[in-house]
Amino acid sequence: YHALGASAYFKEHRGTGSDSTLFVVNLPNTATTASLRQVFNQFGEIEAVDLDQPPYRTRCARVIFSERASLKLALAAVEIDDSPLLRREAEVERSVVKRLVTAHEATLPASDALMVAADKCMALFEQEENSEVERRAVLRADGADDDGFITVTHKRKERKETVAPAGKKKKKDLELKNFYRHQIREEKKDKLLELRQRFEEDKARIAKLKEARKFRPY
Repeated sequence: YHALGASAYFKEHRGTGSDSTLFVVNLPNTATTASLRQVFNQFGEIEAVDLDQPPYRTRCARVIFSERASLKLALAAVEIDDSPLLRREAEVERSVVKRLVTAHEATLPASDALMVAADKCMALFEQEENSEVERRAVLRADGADDDGFITVTHKRKERKETVAPAGKKKKKDLELKNFYRHQIREEKKDKLLELRQRFEEDKARIAKLKEARKFRPY
């Protein structure tokens, strides 16, 4: 890029179908086609000026010369002094920005007033926090949780066991042991009788087979 005044720059613009186009960047927002013509008409006749319109953050323009020789003269210049019109437009832009900044700063509160408002907000916040802590403490004292709900639980009654005297309990245990001993003895007696009955039945059947000569032990 070649310098144009204190802020703008330019170079040859290629790939547009024209070999005599100059690309200018970093123009002030107040730049116009007239001011650009006034800057570059010293190098030759200008066919057209294509200037990007706001709200682009960085404005740029394409200056199309009628002849390529004019483009070469512009590129040969190491630095071009911007026209008074372009300088005046840049000054207007700076003054507008300065006025807007001043107006914005006037809407901001003073530091002392801001400190008082911040202290007031913090005091109110701490008061609300202390109230919340006290409320939760009261709820917990009543058996409720932080949301105020009380958990209901069912408590089973304990069974009371009656303790019998030592003598009666010993006698009862002895009766149970005797009962179980008698029951076991009766069961053994019944099984023995059943085995004897089966033995007699088998003995009679074998004797009957012998008589019929049908006894085949093997």
